[in-house]
Amino acid sequence: PLWDELLLHLESLDPQHRPQVVMLQESDWGDQCAQTFNSGRWKVITSPATDNQSAGVVTLLDRSLCNTGQVLHTDPVPGRLLHVRLQRPDWTLDTYNVYQRQIGQGRDTADEVRALRNRVWQALEAVLARAPQRHTVLAAGVLRKTRSPLPTKTPFFEPLRREWNQWELIRCLRDPHSPQLQAFRQAVAAGLSEAVDAPAMNALLCRCASRVFPPQVRPQRLTAWQTQPMQVGIKGMWQAYAQWKREARRERGAILRVWRSYATFRQAQRDFRKAGKQARKQWYGNRLQDLQQAAARKDMRALFAGMRTMAPKKKKSEVQLKSQDGYLQSAEAQIRQLRVHYQQVYKRDPQKSPPTARAQLCIEVTEAEVQQALSSLLAHKATPSHLASTAMWKGCSDLLAPSLTHWAKSLKAVPGLWKDAWLVLIPKKLRIVSPRDLRPIGLTEASGRALSHILQQRLRPYVERYLQQVPQYAYLRDKHTGVAIARAQHHNLLVQQACECKSRTVMDAYENKPRQQRAFAGCQLSLDLTSAFDVADWGLIQAALEDADIPHDLRAWALSWYDGITYHIQHLGQQAKAEASRGLRQGCKLAPLIWALLTAFMHKQLASSLDAQWLAQGTTTFADDFLLQDTAENYQALERASSRFATILDSLADHGMCINAKKSAFLIRYRGHFARKWMRQHTVRTPEGDHLRIRTQRSRLFEFPIKDQHTYLGVILSYHSASKQTVAHRIREANGTWQRLRPILCSRSYLPEQDRVRLWSATVLPTLVYGVSASSPGTKEVQQMQYVATRHLRAIARSFAHISKESTLNLLARLRVAPIHKRLLQEATALSQTLLRLEQAQHPMLPAVRDRVRETAAALQAAQISTDTADLGAMLCVRARTKGKPRPQYPQLRRPTCATAVHSANSGMPYCGQSAVNKDRHWYQIPMDLDLEESQFFNRFSQKRSPDPKEEDDRQKSQRLEGTENHRGKGKGKSQGKTGSKGKGKGKGKSKHNPTSSWTNSQSWGDYTGGSEPPPAPWNNDQSNSWGGDKTQEHLHKLTQVVLRQERTIASLRQDLVMHLFVKGGETGGGIIPVLFRTAEVWREMKEQEPHKLTYSLKIAMFKKLLLTLHERLEATAANQEAVQEAKKLGWLDEHGHWKVLRWSHDTQKLEVVEAAPSKSTSDLLQQLVDIRKNVTEDNLHHFKSVRKLVPQPTAQWIQFQIEVSLRPSGTPIWTILQDWVGQAAWHTIGCRLRKDRPHYDNTIEELYQLNRW
Repeated sequence: PLWDELLLHLESLDPQHRPQVVMLQESDWGDQCAQTFNSGRWKVITSPATDNQSAGVVTLLDRSLCNTGQVLHTDPVPGRLLHVRLQRPDWTLDTYNVYQRQIGQGRDTADEVRALRNRVWQALEAVLARAPQRHTVLAAGVLRKTRSPLPTKTPFFEPLRREWNQWELIRCLRDPHSPQLQAFRQAVAAGLSEAVDAPAMNALLCRCASRVFPPQVRPQRLTAWQTQPMQVGIKGMWQAYAQWKREARRERGAILRVWRSYATFRQAQRDFRKAGKQARKQWYGNRLQDLQQAAARKDMRALFAGMRTMAPKKKKSEVQLKSQDGYLQSAEAQIRQLRVHYQQVYKRDPQKSPPTARAQLCIEVTEAEVQQALSSLLAHKATPSHLASTAMWKGCSDLLAPSLTHWAKSLKAVPGLWKDAWLVLIPKKLRIVSPRDLRPIGLTEASGRALSHILQQRLRPYVERYLQQVPQYAYLRDKHTGVAIARAQHHNLLVQQACECKSRTVMDAYENKPRQQRAFAGCQLSLDLTSAFDVADWGLIQAALEDADIPHDLRAWALSWYDGITYHIQHLGQQAKAEASRGLRQGCKLAPLIWALLTAFMHKQLASSLDAQWLAQGTTTFADDFLLQDTAENYQALERASSRFATILDSLADHGMCINAKKSAFLIRYRGHFARKWMRQHTVRTPEGDHLRIRTQRSRLFEFPIKDQHTYLGVILSYHSASKQTVAHRIREANGTWQRLRPILCSRSYLPEQDRVRLWSATVLPTLVYGVSASSPGTKEVQQMQYVATRHLRAIARSFAHISKESTLNLLARLRVAPIHKRLLQEATALSQTLLRLEQAQHPMLPAVRDRVRETAAALQAAQISTDTADLGAMLCVRARTKGKPRPQYPQLRRPTCATAVHSANSGMPYCGQSAVNKDRHWYQIPMDLDLEESQFFNRFSQKRSPDPKEEDDRQKSQRLEGTENHRGKGKGKSQGKTGSKGKGKGKGKSKHNPTSSWTNSQSWGDYTGGSEPPPAPWNNDQSNSWGGDKTQEHLHKLTQVVLRQERTIASLRQDLVMHLFVKGGETGGGIIPVLFRTAEVWREMKEQEPHKLTYSLKIAMFKKLLLTLHERLEATAANQEAVQEAKKLGWLDEHGHWKVLRWSHDTQKLEVVEAAPSKSTSDLLQQLVDIRKNVTEDNLHHFKSVRKLVPQPTAQWIQFQIEVSLRPSGTPIWTILQDWVGQAAWHTIGCRLRKDRPHYDNTIEELYQLNRW
């Protein structure tokens, strides 16, 4: 390429004649190119083309000139004028690279081109007028007299660089026995007596690290054009070019010789381009090899760092501040601008009162706490370059803890080294104009960070208790983005359902669903705060700490970190300081916790002027993102919602918060005329679109853009299919990450396939599924996500469906990647458990939020059951397609058995998963794991107490999927079958058979069991309605047939619903009947005396008591060796101690072992009992009752109980386990036998059937 040829040509020149400044025009580079980068000996500054493809200017500076100076650049006219300033201690050079557009170039008219040229020259004259006369001026493209350089003394700060190898130190920390690490520790221990304070300790650590871990001088990586093939290729190409030109000028008659020289030149040119491609490919291969080495040594940080280098999320840009007119500024002017900006940001409002006098500081810490805090520091966490890194403190935590503890206890005030922060300015966007386009990141000293961690752990219990009733979902335990998203999306779905126009059906009336409201509206306001952490008032912090009842010593310790904070700014070799009198300290570990405390304090202040219930349930706060949601049914309710929003806006503004209205959003959806009237009164039309105008009670005016959708915490808020839009948004984000990382993930040269799949699972997959489980996705949305994930995995594995014929399930099993619905099921289950814990902690949360999450988990559970019950065993045994290769061994997935069909969940929602038993404890010691309510109920009459009941809640009934869709035939009024009528107007008068023959013919009972509809009624218009004689007998006969058919259908259904438990009565019955009777009495007493504490029905209480008794008997039998031997003698246990399956034999009149049925261990049975007990609910257990009246001391030999389980998906796992327990010998420990229902009829139906037999 021409760029490589230029760089090679410059490299081949004599160093004495090689230029140090090169300016190019018409680069044709667009916005994809970085503004600044290094290539060999050159520092390249670009101004990309924007208005024309042929535009673009580039300036190259020799890096030897830039080593002792600063490079500033700006482009007042992008692609046309580039101003670069090289500022050195002795002189300054200003270069102006100008490109003017020619008239007739492109499609623009001559007037447009002249206007552009005038703009370029006006900008050039302006920047030349601003340049000091002592600077050297170099302009390309224009004739301008060069001003003579005048030497000047410009203060220049050389930034300190670390004098030790930080990455080698971090590598040695992974091996505590590393010789280098031991030498470093010995050096620190030898000089520890000289360190009397924290600055001396930092100096000691840096000095020892520079001696033990000296900085490594790495050879500079060659760019593509610097490789040897490129250098040889360009020489051969230009030699062939010169030979061709000589032959062309020498003899015009030797055309063949000239043609041969030209062909040689063209071949050399093609070889040079090929060499360039190979050089770039080799460079890319070397980077992939580095990734392979990082993956081999399991260094994930180096692996992801290499990925960011090869595929960065955004282009790097240097921090260059411009003036208000967009022109270049000197380094002194820029640092002055930064200092003024941050002084204004961190300056306290004069109208606010300063914090009151604080108590004397007293830091009481132990040596163990300090050592644990130092050892918990992250080794890769950045620190100021002149101070010791966290890796040094972490590696010597046990040596430094005594000294640091002694210093902390003797302090009367927090030293400035611990409170100060060194700002690192991160650009928010590509083109930086003002300091507001920079994000300051504060770096703090490591030992002070460790002590602030101790303070954070001591403050956390008080803050969590203070925020228990506050909807703040950041920085706290059991509060995360999933909870905030679930709250927000529940409101969206509720408003969407209320505003959709759906006609009321018969099934809606049958299910007693409420009628749809004719007028309804839902609205929400998402607020974006600008620099919220930086403007927090210290007086407000002190008031919040006092209101939270934090002890005086902790309060004084926390406030001492915010007394006299200084921010150090380093920019372009200049230094500045900004004193702070407000704001949370950048880089402080206390800042997130204190901000959560401030939001709770503001929330409690608002509770006095707003409805407390709405404030707790209608507002959602995550860090500094506020979401306000409300519903209305009339005009007054909408005004009330607007007043609520205005009150919160006033509160935020009173506390100094700056609301960015442009980034905020207002969403509304309504049904009815009252909302239209309200919108007309509050909507303002602007060139940017419609805005909602809210005027507060304190005369503040806010205008927020009205949107149909808004991005909140990575998901889409909308009143129109929020889940679909969220999934589409996540798919776009995942595809963007995939396209960025695709060259790495699809490269098979160096990284193995499994490593690339793991990289995909760690980068693309979390981006895809983030926030989806909390947004209630539908089946189609999950399928779309699975389709995208499958496309990615097929591209990684090079297993395209039309070529390899490998199914998706086989592909996922071979790559060891779980389907998307399983990943979402895990997240939904975890979110449901989190919501359950918040509900138990009495956090203000609508129960419908958790119910909706549980419905999502149930739908995903149904999808998992349908997948797991498929025959995946043969699917995963994939044979190698290449001959000579061994057959790959993949993990076999088996069908879910009774041990895996149900897995307990705190949310009460069953989900599939392998039951995990702790291998460290005995196999017979599996606790029943009772929850709090179960323990309180069953301990009323049971002598055995639950040792450690977990706090779980089964009060809410599980929401189940009712997938009973009515399958209707197609067409209208058409006959079913071949012998019916032919439709409207067909076959009239041609039928000769008896009108009632289709009703009275002898049809077997199996005619309609396949789901076909019964034949139509035989009544005709010409028949009379008389019921006399033969007609009555015939009709009764037909009615009897219908009853018998229905009874047969019911008997068939009972086999899938009902099981029978026979309990032995008398003194030898095992005592289970008195236990069940006592359970019923306790339940009735609670219902009469304390009905509010009763959350179980009688059937649930008795069934759970049965399971608890069986659990206790099995544990007692397994723990007693005599009982085990007795069970073996009775034939209940085999030689391995597993329980057999027994069946009654009519021939021998005794129980016999079923050899084909597998025996089960006690641990499996105990785990299944726990699973059934946790997942049984009112919905999936229809009946558990005795056939006859239950008495405490029955005289009958056997008492029959009926167990009826629901056919819904939630009852399938319970039915599966009970089916597997039929004939189980473990029932005999409580004197029971379980059997299936048999197809039989009662005496009345049997007699009726015999009378009507033909």
